[in-house]
Amino acid sequence: MQELKNQNRFDLVGVVLSEALEAGGAKVSPREFTTGISACATARNWQLAVQLFDLMHKARVAANAYCHNATISACEKGGQWQLAVHLFDSMRKAMVDADVISYNATISACEKDGQWQQAMQLFGSMLKAKVDADVISYSATISACEK
Repeated sequence: MQELKNQNRFDLVGVVLSEALEAGGAKVSPREFTTGISACATARNWQLAVQLFDLMHKARVAANAYCHNATISACEKGGQWQLAVHLFDSMRKAMVDADVISYNATISACEKDGQWQQAMQLFGSMLKAKVDADVISYSATISACEK
C-alpha cells in the first residue's frame, strides 16, 4: 500500500484493498486503510477516501484516530465541511479520542467554507476536552471568523 502511495498510484489503492478483502485470507489492518485513505487525501479524492473508510467498517476493521483523521483531512481538502463534521462526530460516538489533528482538520474544513460558527463551536469543544490547541487551531478558527 505504501509503495502505491509512493508511486502516486492513487487510482489503485481502492482496488488493492477491495481485492485483499475479497480474497478472504488477507487481513487488512487499520494502518493499511489509513495509508490508502491518506493517499486519497493527497490526490484530493475525498470520495474514494470515504469509500475506503466505509469499506473498513464493512470489513469490521476498527477505525482508530489515524483512520478518522485521514478521512476528515480528505474531506477538508475536498471542501466537504459537513462530511468532515459528521466524521468527527462519529469518531466520538465510536469512543475514539479526538486529538489536535482531528480538531484542526475539522476546523480547517469549516474555515474553508466560511462556517465560522461551526469552527468556533469545535474550537470551544477542543478546549473543554483539554486538547492543547496549536497555531493551526488558532489560525484556522480566526480565519473562519474573517470570512
